[in-house]
Amino acid sequence: MAIVNISVPVAQETKDVYDLLIVLVKDLRAKKPVAEIAADALPKLMSAISGCDQIPVEAKNRLVMLQTAGYSAGELADAIIG
Repeated sequence: MAIVNISVPVAQETKDVYDLLIVLVKDLRAKKPVAEIAADALPKLMSAISGCDQIPVEAKNRLVMLQTAGYSAGELADAIIG
Protein backbone atom coordinates (compact mmCIF):
# COMPACT_ATOMS: atom_id res chain seq x y z
CA MET A 1 0.00 0.00 0.00
CA ALA A 2 1.35 3.39 -0.94
CA ILE A 3 0.80 6.32 1.39
CA VAL A 4 0.80 9.84 -0.01
CA ASN A 5 1.20 12.96 2.11
CA ILE A 6 -1.00 15.86 1.09
CA SER A 7 -1.43 19.34 2.44
CA VAL A 8 -5.01 20.29 3.28
CA PRO A 9 -6.13 23.67 4.61
CA VAL A 10 -8.14 23.37 7.81
CA ALA A 11 -10.10 25.88 9.87
CA GLN A 12 -7.96 26.55 12.95
CA GLU A 13 -10.68 27.37 15.47
CA THR A 14 -12.83 24.41 14.46
CA LYS A 15 -9.77 22.15 14.62
CA ASP A 16 -9.07 23.43 18.14
CA VAL A 17 -12.52 22.18 19.24
CA TYR A 18 -11.85 18.78 17.65
CA ASP A 19 -8.42 18.67 19.33
CA LEU A 20 -10.10 19.21 22.71
CA LEU A 21 -12.52 16.34 22.05
CA ILE A 22 -9.67 14.07 20.98
CA VAL A 23 -7.67 14.80 24.15
CA LEU A 24 -10.74 14.15 26.31
CA VAL A 25 -11.55 10.87 24.57
CA LYS A 26 -7.97 9.61 24.81
CA ASP A 27 -7.74 10.49 28.50
CA LEU A 28 -11.12 8.95 29.30
CA ARG A 29 -10.20 5.75 27.45
CA ALA A 30 -6.94 5.63 29.41
CA LYS A 31 -9.03 5.93 32.61
CA LYS A 32 -6.93 8.79 33.88
CA PRO A 33 -7.96 10.53 37.11
CA VAL A 34 -10.22 13.56 36.70
CA ALA A 35 -7.50 15.96 37.87
CA GLU A 36 -5.08 14.64 35.26
CA ILE A 37 -7.72 14.85 32.53
CA ALA A 38 -8.43 18.45 33.51
CA ALA A 39 -4.73 19.30 33.43
CA ASP A 40 -4.27 17.69 30.02
CA ALA A 41 -7.37 19.31 28.54
CA LEU A 42 -6.98 22.81 29.97
CA PRO A 43 -4.65 24.19 27.27
CA LYS A 44 -6.88 22.74 24.53
CA LEU A 45 -9.98 24.09 26.27
CA MET A 46 -8.52 27.60 26.45
CA SER A 47 -7.57 27.43 22.79
CA ALA A 48 -11.02 26.17 21.79
CA ILE A 49 -12.84 28.83 23.80
CA SER A 50 -10.70 31.69 22.56
CA GLY A 51 -11.56 30.98 18.93
CA CYS A 52 -15.22 29.99 19.20
CA ASP A 53 -16.38 33.35 17.90
CA GLN A 54 -14.56 32.68 14.61
CA ILE A 55 -16.35 29.41 13.84
CA PRO A 56 -19.31 31.11 12.08
CA VAL A 57 -16.82 32.99 9.87
CA GLU A 58 -15.00 29.73 9.10
CA ALA A 59 -18.30 28.02 8.31
CA LYS A 60 -18.77 30.28 5.30
CA ASN A 61 -15.99 28.39 3.53
CA ARG A 62 -17.74 25.06 3.03
CA LEU A 63 -14.80 23.21 1.48
CA VAL A 64 -12.40 24.11 4.29
CA MET A 65 -14.98 23.13 6.91
CA LEU A 66 -15.52 19.76 5.21
CA GLN A 67 -11.76 19.20 5.02
CA THR A 68 -11.42 20.12 8.70
CA ALA A 69 -14.24 17.76 9.66
CA GLY A 70 -12.78 14.93 7.60
CA TYR A 71 -9.28 15.37 8.93
CA SER A 72 -10.42 15.67 12.53
CA ALA A 73 -12.98 12.86 12.26
CA GLY A 74 -10.19 10.46 11.36
CA GLU A 75 -8.22 11.46 14.43
CA LEU A 76 -11.31 11.30 16.63
CA ALA A 77 -12.23 7.85 15.31
CA ASP A 78 -8.69 6.66 16.03
CA ALA A 79 -8.98 7.97 19.59
CA ILE A 80 -12.33 6.26 20.10
CA ILE A 81 -11.27 2.93 18.60
CA GLY A 82 -7.95 3.10 20.37
